[in-house]
Amino acid sequence: MQKLIVLLILSFISITTFSQSEQLFAELGDLELISGKTLNECKIGYRTFGELNSDSSNIVIYPTWFGGTSGAIAGLIGPKHIAGQYGKDKLVDDTKFFVIAIDALGNGVSTSPSNSESQKGMEFPKITIDDMINSQYKMLTEVFGFKHIHAIIGGSMGSMQALQWIVTYPNFIDKAVAYVASPRRSTYDKLVMEFRKKMIDSYREFGADDTFVNVMINYINQLFVRTPEYIIENINHDNFESFIDEKIKKREPSKTFTIDNHLAQLQAMMTHNIYKDFNNSVVETAKHIRTEVFLILSQNDMLVHPAPALELADALDCEVLMLENNCGHLGVGCEIANCGWKIHRFLTEKKRSECAKYTDLIFDIMGHQYLDKNPELVKPIEEIQAEFDSLVDSVNFSKVIYAKVIIDSTGNVICSEIVKGLGNYVDSVAIDFVKTLKFYPAERRYFPDRNKGGLVKRDNLP
Repeated sequence: MQKLIVLLILSFISITTFSQSEQLFAELGDLELISGKTLNECKIGYRTFGELNSDSSNIVIYPTWFGGTSGAIAGLIGPKHIAGQYGKDKLVDDTKFFVIAIDALGNGVSTSPSNSESQKGMEFPKITIDDMINSQYKMLTEVFGFKHIHAIIGGSMGSMQALQWIVTYPNFIDKAVAYVASPRRSTYDKLVMEFRKKMIDSYREFGADDTFVNVMINYINQLFVRTPEYIIENINHDNFESFIDEKIKKREPSKTFTIDNHLAQLQAMMTHNIYKDFNNSVVETAKHIRTEVFLILSQNDMLVHPAPALELADALDCEVLMLENNCGHLGVGCEIANCGWKIHRFLTEKKRSECAKYTDLIFDIMGHQYLDKNPELVKPIEEIQAEFDSLVDSVNFSKVIYAKVIIDSTGNVICSEIVKGLGNYVDSVAIDFVKTLKFYPAERRYFPDRNKGGLVKRDNLP
């Protein structure tokens, strides 16, 4: 029998397991850098997750963040959909996508100052974000033989790689997710980075050992990675000393991300600018980008200020999720369920539908607040099902159609679309039918008025 299911809300459950492949390496030989110098015997570390489909259309690459490794990324990759629920602690679904987590140059796994045989330590040539993505392109095209991939996702320095990717290779990637992202440094970011580099260089000039330098780096990280409000709320006077010991003084330094590696990637970020080949024009660069982009930004980010990314978003007219928590640069981790679902939706939908865009607009007007109570259908679902069955040939059409609906606070359906169907006339019939449904009015609430300031009572959404 024909069935119509109205999909009102998605639930989340925690999924604690994840798949992780072994550490692999791609040998690229000598790599010519943007500077004209050569990186000898370049190798790129990577891990793969999931299975490549028959037409290679499900490839997602995930380059590492500053100091990150593909092993660390593994914790964010795993099944999103289990037993009808969605995993809240995963950002990329390896049951749908073939994910390649890539170790960026300088992270201590791929070729870096710490592991280069012929260019160790201070002899290591300066690298850029461009060099990182060029090495990845060479790996994907020459080692894997890929001519095109579905998507790239990256956070922090990974976002810088993602945005440079879609500028340098505009026809290679369909979709890009960049979180806590930046197309180039804000002057505030530049100030923080300059301070970090000057501090490291100064301590080394004065003869401080790397153990002491690492402690000072830990202080900087704790100062800037979260907001002051987060520290005040989560660290009280009684546990302050234990916090300093655990997170700063006695924190074990990374065995792979040495001080030399730290400086190599820091310098790469300090020169990052996707507009450099377009006269530093945001508008001209945006015209060159053909990839569909989704930006996730943190309003209170003290390491990567969101202003440059918002400027790019305006030029691209792309989707933006602005996080307003007090977690600063780690804002995604504090809202990983929400971010994971939004990323999953962006990666899986073929094209942003008008209904989906309208939904985002509504949530933006509502200050990204969801209703506390789910609206209820005026009629029992059995009666609605019977009415729908009478509209279609239930003998020839025996399937389930999922419809997503958006309703206003008076209970009227203002937007609807078929989430799953076979593309025949039943889909259009279902859409028209859904628009006739009536719901009990949603609970009235107060929402931010962005034009006048303060709060305003909204009985109907525009």
